[in-house]
Amino acid sequence: MEIVDSQILDRLIDGDKKCWNRFVVESASLIRAMVYKTMSAYTTVNPSEVDDAVQNVYFRLLKDDCRLLKSYDREKASLSTWLGLISRSVTIDLIRKRRNHLSLDEDLASPQQHAIPTDGTIDLPKGLLSERQELILRMLFDKEMGPDEVADVLGVEIQTVRSAKHKAIEKLRRYYEATHKEKS
Repeated sequence: MEIVDSQILDRLIDGDKKCWNRFVVESASLIRAMVYKTMSAYTTVNPSEVDDAVQNVYFRLLKDDCRLLKSYDREKASLSTWLGLISRSVTIDLIRKRRNHLSLDEDLASPQQHAIPTDGTIDLPKGLLSERQELILRMLFDKEMGPDEVADVLGVEIQTVRSAKHKAIEKLRRYYEATHKEKS
């Protein structure tokens, strides 16, 4: 998978069908494995849902004129790590959508779901956190990654992730306390 270079990525983005077919063949087993692993961690695995999730990963890569594919940065992660992250994210989104289709009675019986934003993103004040702190919080909370996974993706020690999370939460706590006092 690491043989995909910037020229091949450019050709993918430009719509080279032969290049795209090669990319799909080379990445399919990685994407399918990550989808399966993610599904099995959160719910029972249905083979047709795995197929749907894999298809959605490729759709997401092509959506909005390949916006996501264009966002890949080899300086931040290897292509296989990045595709794994995208696959995990898409799968979690599909699981959330499926859960949102529960009946009202089932939904009310599970109060923890109300604490999670329905769009899967946390609301962070602009400019309060460093880029790294914001990225780590988004990976931990939006993408539901563990500290060890975040550390692997960013190429840092797990303690760095924990420390950045702690400092970011402290900043947010002080910010919201000050905001609350101003309104009182």
